[in-house]
Amino acid sequence: MVAITAVTVVALIGVFVWVYNRRKKAKFDKDVMEVELKALRAQMNPHFISNALHSINKYVMENDRTNASGYLAKFASLMRLILENSREKEVPLEQDLHALELYMQLELLRFSNSFSYQIEVDPQIDVENTLVPPMLLQPFAENAILHGLSNKGKGIIKIQVRKSNDMICCVIEDNGNGMLDGALSMPADGKAHKSLGKR
Repeated sequence: MVAITAVTVVALIGVFVWVYNRRKKAKFDKDVMEVELKALRAQMNPHFISNALHSINKYVMENDRTNASGYLAKFASLMRLILENSREKEVPLEQDLHALELYMQLELLRFSNSFSYQIEVDPQIDVENTLVPPMLLQPFAENAILHGLSNKGKGIIKIQVRKSNDMICCVIEDNGNGMLDGALSMPADGKAHKSLGKR
């Protein structure tokens, strides 16, 4: 009887240790993911700010007040969103889509309307109550702009956010040849850029 009780206690301790280790690993993985997301946003912001300021300066030098004013207003709105969202682990999908829209409009201006884009959201998705990490979609859209578009015609980018079973699926398509022929891989300032998004 004592032997059976001892075996039971050892088994219970083993199960407890196993569950504890699983929870500890899950928490560690979550912490790592959050750190990676914060690092990604921290790296993206300075690069994007530099390009945006260069574009604003270009419009000012060319005395193009309309584009300079429009670009500056969109840039200010996006920066406000980024600063507000940087304090949060998750934001409503609607807010992230708004940031993506502002980003795409700014890049469209920066690349002189050399591409067009379309953002489609599945009506089944409750964008106000669906939470996602902030600036989740932007790196992938950036990658499509910088490396996915062809220089043989006007680029087209299609962004779809749809529901698949219990998951949210985002698909970004472009009509380019990827890294083989990335016409837009050279920004307007003439400096090469390493995209932070992965495809």
